[in-house]
Amino acid sequence: MIRLAPVGVIATTLCGWSFGQTSAVIPSANTIVEGNSLDQEPFGFNQITHLQYIDRSALTAVPSGASLNRIEYRRDWASTAGTATMTRVLRGVPAPAIWEIWMINYLGPVQNPTNVITRTGWSNVMTPILVNFPDLPRGAGPTANFTLSFAFDFPLLYNGGNLGVSHVAYEANGGTFNYLADGVVSAVTAGSAGRISPTALGCPAEQNRCEGAAPNPGAGNLEFYLYGGKPSSTAVAYLGTNTTTWLGSPLPLNLGFMGLGACSVYTDLVVPMPRVTNTVGNASAIVPVPGDPALTSATLFGQWVLRDDRVNPAVDLATSDGLRFTFGPAVGGYSVPMSVVSAGLNLARGRTGFVRPGEGLIFRLSW
Repeated sequence: MIRLAPVGVIATTLCGWSFGQTSAVIPSANTIVEGNSLDQEPFGFNQITHLQYIDRSALTAVPSGASLNRIEYRRDWASTAGTATMTRVLRGVPAPAIWEIWMINYLGPVQNPTNVITRTGWSNVMTPILVNFPDLPRGAGPTANFTLSFAFDFPLLYNGGNLGVSHVAYEANGGTFNYLADGVVSAVTAGSAGRISPTALGCPAEQNRCEGAAPNPGAGNLEFYLYGGKPSSTAVAYLGTNTTTWLGSPLPLNLGFMGLGACSVYTDLVVPMPRVTNTVGNASAIVPVPGDPALTSATLFGQWVLRDDRVNPAVDLATSDGLRFTFGPAVGGYSVPMSVVSAGLNLARGRTGFVRPGEGLIFRLSW
């Protein structure tokens, strides 16, 4: 059933909802801060299927079991004039939009979603409505108000995981309108790796040097490389959790008491990864980093311990440089835990769209 909504119903009448409801802005960092981007989709298109996937790390303010009953958007405050023209015009007369919304408790990857557009598993939370969007004032700033508001006919029970939101508009092509929604977009991010300190050096001098790399959680591997070790010899790469104490001893721990005065331990040696150096004395330890939000910006430490008689033939032991690994600030390769799949105009009724990872609209959910 298509219901005709008069001009202003979405932005005004529906805004009379009960303030006893609970709501949260997604992403929460943009609650009172305008996003670093904007988007003409989906409200600036007269034919579009627009899917937005949101990772659970951005939905922590929404409790599992919440009955989602409303979604709201705001215009991009800085980009356009005081009033955003939303009335659609086709052949010189207002052209109402046929609009509907679908949602899903999404189980797939957020930063690398499929470009396939399907209704399978999705719930129609707002059935088709025929509406002319009202003109919307931007407010006093620094952000616009969440005045583009959609009440659901059928609330979605949120299961505490990822979320998908799909807007579908399919009225006649050719309308003209001007609305830019506030959004966020991210650059590719990653972590870093480097020596624990300038003096966290391996032994013997100029040997057993290290390099490494740390990704964002869920976006690659921790890489720990050894150079200048003794060829074809046993080497163990250790990961540690701190540079303060190990087995009750303060760090760094000089090994002079073992006859290895040139060598030190720089981290607690917690996780061993045995390897054998190649014929030129190099080795590597590669560890996949899971996409766990708890690992964002977390730090680990690393050091190799080797069979190496070049410091003291009687002891046959040496240590490498000590490295610090800091994972990146986001889950996946992007700092914004959202992605968009969009299909506009002639693609709006199709089965595939264009994937735009690491970006999305800022919105407010209510339950």
